[in-house]
Amino acid sequence: MVSNGFGNGFSKPEKKYWIIELMQTSMRIEFLNSKCIYFTLCLITLLCEVTFSQSADAGRDKVNCDGKGVTIGGEGEPDWCYSWKPEEGLDDPNILNPKANPTSKTTYTLTVTGPDFSFKSTDDVEVDVLELQDAEYKQNNESLYGKKQTGSACIGKPYQFRVNTEPAGGSPALSWEIKAVDTNREIDKGTGSSFTHTFSTELDKGVTQVRFYCDADDNSEFDSDESNVTVEFEIRDVTVHTITVARAATVSISPTNVAAILNEGSLLVNTRQLKEDCRCCTSFVFGGLSTFTPSATMPDVIKDEQDYNNVIQNVHATVRVVNTINWCGKQPIVAGFVALGCAGVGARNSVVVAQGAGGMAWAHELGHTYGLQHNLDSRNNVMFEEVGPGTLVNVRECLSFERK
Repeated sequence: MVSNGFGNGFSKPEKKYWIIELMQTSMRIEFLNSKCIYFTLCLITLLCEVTFSQSADAGRDKVNCDGKGVTIGGEGEPDWCYSWKPEEGLDDPNILNPKANPTSKTTYTLTVTGPDFSFKSTDDVEVDVLELQDAEYKQNNESLYGKKQTGSACIGKPYQFRVNTEPAGGSPALSWEIKAVDTNREIDKGTGSSFTHTFSTELDKGVTQVRFYCDADDNSEFDSDESNVTVEFEIRDVTVHTITVARAATVSISPTNVAAILNEGSLLVNTRQLKEDCRCCTSFVFGGLSTFTPSATMPDVIKDEQDYNNVIQNVHATVRVVNTINWCGKQPIVAGFVALGCAGVGARNSVVVAQGAGGMAWAHELGHTYGLQHNLDSRNNVMFEEVGPGTLVNVRECLSFERK
């Protein structure tokens, strides 16, 4: 913001003159010896020249967010004349502080003229244009997606938040705040177009909002007139399921293998890969690996109902790993199908999986033990009857996975 008066980079000063006069005064003082002394104060006229700097003040640069408009201009005097160029986007180009609502980034020039053309000065201000589109939040290993609707987040998990803007990249004028909806209690706040927050205390639980907004006043305080986008979700505790595993004697699987499979299954249910997905506050944790005993009489292939009952009733573990499953519950596996797992609906600790089954199959079978039936809405569902690209879990299914 550079002032320019008469082309020399400075404004012409306005001069005001003050005249101060002291009256001439004579004083006569007589002493006892009859001698007199005269004191004379002479008339003093002082001509004082006081200079006031006169310059245009277009104010600081602003950001016009979502067409709300911003007030531009700084300080001035009521007897000065003001003119803004260009006039497009201004509600009044002939006042000190008009409202600017341009549709693209614009530099406005303010020209100030003093009374009786005593001075003339110019200054510029830049008004950028920003459109808030949507906000995103994610966990590690999770795909990004735009959000304006209700979701969920889990205590103790770090979430990355980001607002999408047009043009892309945000602006220093962007601020954000996290508040509890029910009490309006502030959890966190800051500036910038992205940040990371971990919900880690009991106070963070409940329905919460993360709101990004254009801070037109640069005061880091949300104003109801300011444009904003909001992510609203419920903060919930994480349910940890400790999974113990037993294997048939001929099955080759290590504790490291099991931990990796459980981690894969956890990610399927506690991250959101698609907009329609639900994030479950659930985690599967490895609780130990054992071998079927007595190994000589325990089957490594489930070929009939007797084998199935033998493994379920006599092996004490959450998940049992065998080589092959040809029978599940009270019925054989249909010819031509390969069974990766079997579990009773609502029957805890009744999972049998085949060697080579991954986190998808383990999460699916564990879901059965938490009371879930097959979900035939889409092949993308974790609880679809066949193992596929399943990543989706709906709200009802999440509640079952989160049940202790």
